[in-house]
Amino acid sequence: HQIIDPGISEPVKYMHVFMSLAIGFPSLMTAYAMFAVFERTARRKGGKGIVGWYKKLPWGDVRFLAPFIAMAAFIPAGAGGIAQTTNQLNQVVHNTMWVVGHFHLTLGMSVVMTFFGLSYWL
Repeated sequence: HQIIDPGISEPVKYMHVFMSLAIGFPSLMTAYAMFAVFERTARRKGGKGIVGWYKKLPWGDVRFLAPFIAMAAFIPAGAGGIAQTTNQLNQVVHNTMWVVGHFHLTLGMSVVMTFFGLSYWL
């Protein structure tokens, strides 16, 4: 996932760390925006309180449930990706199932569930 090969200079490795962390910010904003839309919709349906709006979400509708599951899976996937950006931890998890798990949580759940919801909606 990261460039940790011995032949690559340290400045290039740290540039890659910075760029990997820079990817995390728009991803975090996407997850935040999706959950903000979910909360706003539930509050329009009469949800009140700090978490009372959660009950008003349309849990029986696949068009809502698929993107909700995708965003819920995106949080640990993104956290795993941010953890991989540090050179020290990446040396431990490089070429292990950690990287495969991060990839499949990111794409396997988030993208596939979003497409499932979109397909159902169409």
